[in-house]
Amino acid sequence: MNRKYKPNLIRKYGKYFNETIKQRGREYYKNNKVIICQKINNKYIAKVSGSNYNYHKVTIDFIDGDINMSCTCPCAFNCKHEYATLITIKNHEYQIIHLKPKINRQKEPLSKTIKKIPAKELKEYFCKDISNLIDFDKEKFETKFINYFPNQSYNYYYNNLYNSILLKDDYIIIIRKYNAEAMIKINAYKYRESFIIIKAIVNALIDTGNLDSPETLKILSTIRVLQYVIIKNAGPDLIKDIKNWFKYIIGNKFFNSFVLDLFVSSEYAIIKNKSQKAKKTYSLN
Repeated sequence: MNRKYKPNLIRKYGKYFNETIKQRGREYYKNNKVIICQKINNKYIAKVSGSNYNYHKVTIDFIDGDINMSCTCPCAFNCKHEYATLITIKNHEYQIIHLKPKINRQKEPLSKTIKKIPAKELKEYFCKDISNLIDFDKEKFETKFINYFPNQSYNYYYNNLYNSILLKDDYIIIIRKYNAEAMIKINAYKYRESFIIIKAIVNALIDTGNLDSPETLKILSTIRVLQYVIIKNAGPDLIKDIKNWFKYIIGNKFFNSFVLDLFVSSEYAIIKNKSQKAKKTYSLN
């Protein structure tokens, strides 16, 4: 969107709002109800405080000189939240953010995946809870048998979490889902796949500057347990990859973060010790 015509936004698009809504929108803007506004190409996404401590997501998209507006509030017409956001955009009070390319989850036909699952496991799943058969839930089924579905790439986890954090979505829910997936991989002895998930989570938190918060401390405390199990069971090639990742973190002075210092320090000592033992064994052979 061109800076030159931003001052004309209210005059150009104000016709889509009635006078009462305009007045309420101006009040919302003056009272700092627009918590944050972000610009992604020609699209603006804002988080606006509503009544009863609720928040609404406003999306305003400029396409070929026209405007598309939406808000998550129940209003059936153009609302005060949208008008307050429009004023925010006019006054250039937004962050310009650059998202990573969205990576879709790798999939394959469900019939192909089912053929990989042992008949005994399928029988137990459907007999244990008959609702699994009567009211089939694909997401629940995939969570149960995640190890039989295609593995996902590092970029799938990293890009999608990175974007979610920047967009101020509830990224904690995504991390919890990824954590659960990493734990399932560990239980199936798929340590590399689990490491890929952990690395993506931590790198996304680092690169978006979301390390030193109470939520992050809880997240990394949980991830450390998974990481410890991976390191104790990893083979030489995976240990080498984990060690190089830790070196990258340390080399970029991320130890300025107390949370990350806690995450890396003790495990790095274990890796060094394990690497030294591997070298001694190799030299004896």
